[in-house]
Amino acid sequence: QYGVDGEERARTPFEGGMGGMGGGMMMRIPPEKRFKVKVATVCLEHGKKDPTPRVAYKMIPVDQFTEDSRVHEVCRMLGYHKISQNVAQAAAWHLMDGLAWDFLANKPKSQDPVTKRMTMWFHPQELHYASLVVATASQTADQPVKSESELRAADYRQLP
Repeated sequence: QYGVDGEERARTPFEGGMGGMGGGMMMRIPPEKRFKVKVATVCLEHGKKDPTPRVAYKMIPVDQFTEDSRVHEVCRMLGYHKISQNVAQAAAWHLMDGLAWDFLANKPKSQDPVTKRMTMWFHPQELHYASLVVATASQTADQPVKSESELRAADYRQLP
């Protein structure tokens, strides 16, 4: 897989990565304690300002934000580390905001002030996988919600 800057990365688009933790990490936190935790998320409203760590955010269940079961499925895939954050982001913007794949393919993320080289949000391979994720989410979204163990075992790599 390639990052948005074209540099090769070790993991595939379907591996969100947890640094070898396997995604099964549990913690016991007393109610009076506060701490920071990194969470893989996606923006569900294209065009809003990029989030910053200086702003406190309230996490809400995705079903309080949208009733679109396809978006729920994309977020579920991301949460279970079946897809990368960039693949999930492209799929989410396509589903939530109706952004065309061509638009996403040409969406600039940044420009180097010296070389003027543009960095794009998505690599073509990420968009290809995102389109497969959308197709899979569309097929599985209306099926009954699986148990947590079934979701972990689900093999999203066998996309249409």
